[in-house]
Amino acid sequence: MQHSESYRAPFTWLLGAALASIGSHAQASVFVVDRNDDILIATCGAAPNDCTLRGALSIAGAGDTIEFDAAVLAPAVISITSPLPPLNVGAVTIQGPLNDPPQVILDGSGALAGTDGLRLESDNNVLLGLWIRNFPGDGVVIEEAANNRLGQLCSPAGLLQQTGNGGWGIRIRGEAADSNQIGNQR
Repeated sequence: MQHSESYRAPFTWLLGAALASIGSHAQASVFVVDRNDDILIATCGAAPNDCTLRGALSIAGAGDTIEFDAAVLAPAVISITSPLPPLNVGAVTIQGPLNDPPQVILDGSGALAGTDGLRLESDNNVLLGLWIRNFPGDGVVIEEAANNRLGQLCSPAGLLQQTGNGGWGIRIRGEAADSNQIGNQR
């Protein structure tokens, strides 16, 4: 029994080092939303019409960016009909074209009662250049998450605008929700 345990620690260390090496070489992805419908299309590759916001949110990982194809979606209304997947992996950027007013509009007027716009349940996310409106619930919810940035710092064109939501425009809840930055801070 002692003999087999003496090999466990070196093997565990070697396996951990190998997995850490694999993880350190992963690159962040950029997903380009090129559809304005609210269905789950998550190929998000180079082909046209293969990525919805719902799809990009469902596959985004830590460090990834979700952008919007300006040729298709500026200006555009994405009519949300049910709750979107929350950002729960951290360090995801969602960036619409930086115009004033925002040209990518997330509209929740057709969503189920109580539906929130975007939910941030992880740290270090960034939301830029979006107009979030008419959700039955809150426009943006930050739940137990810290260091998120909503709106472009030092640039009025990167505003995050929220109007006509049934709840709060931006709701921040939880003791861990520290150091979140909202709006233009000059």
